[in-house]
Amino acid sequence: MVAYLLDENVNESGRVKAHCTELGIEIYRVHDFGLLRTEDRIIFQFAQEHGYVIVTGNIYEFRSFQNEVNRRGELFLGAIYIPPQLQKNTELIIRRIVEVETEEYYLGGEWWVRE
Repeated sequence: MVAYLLDENVNESGRVKAHCTELGIEIYRVHDFGLLRTEDRIIFQFAQEHGYVIVTGNIYEFRSFQNEVNRRGELFLGAIYIPPQLQKNTELIIRRIVEVETEEYYLGGEWWVRE
């Protein structure tokens, strides 16, 4: 099992966190660490340093950071990406986190919220 970090753009992040916590999933919001309105690169580095899988709708930025880390051969646990058209679908976001939690985990994973 891994821990997850919800970026500030995750819709209803408090509800997502509460539901996942009830299911025994270790999950945090950037708010929990005083990272609200923080640059994406800093959030990415924080997640990388603390071993969190990022859950974000900032696909372009975070995939770019992920690719940089992969090229350097550094450790990155992975990210769950939320496409723009699904960013308000809290149920799908929760479902995807639960699915990733129950799948066989692989380092550097990249998962997508899908309908």
